[in-house]
Amino acid sequence: MSFTGLEPDRFTPPREPLSTVLGALALMTLAVFLILSPILHLSDWSAPITNLNVLEAVAWREGRLHLSTPLGQDPRYRPTDTAFVNGRVYNIFPPFMSFFSYAALTLQSWQGFDDALAREAADPGTSAIYAPWYVLLVFWPLPIAAFWAARESILAAQRPGPLAGSTGCPSPPTLTPSIGAALIAAYWMLGTPLTRLLYNCQTAATNELNHVLAGTGLLLVAGDLVHRRRMWIAAVGLIWAMWSRQLTVFYLLALLGLVWSAWRTRKQGRSTARGSNPSPSLESPAVAANPAQSQSLLMPEYASASTVVATPLPSPIQDAPTDPARIVRRGLIAALLVIIVGGGALATLNTLKFGHPFDTGYAAIYAGREKDLYAKRYLRYQKLFDVRFLPENFYWMNLAPPTIEVRRMTAIISGEGDGTALWITSPLLLLVLIAARSWWRDPARRALMLASFVVVFGFLCYHNTGSLQRGFHRFSMDVVPIWLIVIAPYAVTRRALPFTLACLAYSTLYFHFLCRN
Repeated sequence: MSFTGLEPDRFTPPREPLSTVLGALALMTLAVFLILSPILHLSDWSAPITNLNVLEAVAWREGRLHLSTPLGQDPRYRPTDTAFVNGRVYNIFPPFMSFFSYAALTLQSWQGFDDALAREAADPGTSAIYAPWYVLLVFWPLPIAAFWAARESILAAQRPGPLAGSTGCPSPPTLTPSIGAALIAAYWMLGTPLTRLLYNCQTAATNELNHVLAGTGLLLVAGDLVHRRRMWIAAVGLIWAMWSRQLTVFYLLALLGLVWSAWRTRKQGRSTARGSNPSPSLESPAVAANPAQSQSLLMPEYASASTVVATPLPSPIQDAPTDPARIVRRGLIAALLVIIVGGGALATLNTLKFGHPFDTGYAAIYAGREKDLYAKRYLRYQKLFDVRFLPENFYWMNLAPPTIEVRRMTAIISGEGDGTALWITSPLLLLVLIAARSWWRDPARRALMLASFVVVFGFLCYHNTGSLQRGFHRFSMDVVPIWLIVIAPYAVTRRALPFTLACLAYSTLYFHFLCRN
């Protein structure tokens, strides 16, 4: 099977006018808002203390770590997904929303707002956090981050040299980077399980909200690593993600993998420069005047006739670091930042609540609830993660069909509570498999994909399928943003564009009816 048609179009792109970029972003965001408004009702969103992170923030403001629950500390009647340890109830979810809620509640108290618990007692379901702040944190970063990351991915693949994702063809692309990015961002918002998760964010459902927050962080990670590699953006995104979903910590492997690739390339470049061949050195004036030739020397695995050109590349390429030494230095600093700040915060909270930096409290969520379905699965092997859970979880992620009924001229979409196959709900992601040979040649995309496979293996071995998730697959949202950014250049090629548009229409209708039901 030929993959040539799905290679990103390779040519030296002109710099897009800022008005074009902002116009594409604005039109995409407006279209997404108009399509989702009848489903999401952003004006009605709230963050009540039924969200465990909000409840934890209230506890912090009162000087304690354990949660105050309406029915006391009885393990049978405490909120779902809380740990019962030493007679106290604790939140086991990562702390990003707790940090935000603590800051928001503090600001509200300075402004004279009523206490969150008092408002909740007077009117159950009332938002403990000022609703516009909540919407601003959860919803609006999603289309903006997706557009930015997709555009970075498309630009990286189109430019010659080590930033390109494949050999490609020299003809101009079908879509400009901004229009292509708008298309990918629209699919992210309308054609993935994100739509269904946002529906549950209306009341700040804890599981769904944390997936949504992690999605924004993962977009920052992918967008930075595939192109400009400033590294601090990837570090911020990774901390954001791991403070929302712990499994996303494995994307640190992608950052370290890119550092290792750059270190190896630097080593090869030095060997080439010291060789007996009279080839141009990296410091020579000829190479300094020709960025493309410098790039081919720094990353020989991409050197080809198309990369060594006689004219300098346009100024946009200079924004991307091509010096492996700089990538190594920035990457190591970013990795240390993630470990110290991101991992340190998680380890500190784990130690304070459960006595050990690596004890997340998940093993105590079934205390007093041994008859629960997933308690039985956990107790079967006394493990939260085990490869014996993999076959069943694999089925729900990859093969489980939805159920579709038509009643009174209305399509009703649902499915088993354990999930519906990701490939059925979001078929554009099949490009991950179809374009595998292409993204494998790009060190950054390869590192991101390999790290995502580690994450997939993790949640496939988890004792819980992610239920309830009728008509979609929730855990896959730990990899969907990464996959979309990796395949973005291939999805907007001439050959793939009709398929991309068809998938956008199909998935938008699918999730529209799923949420309407």
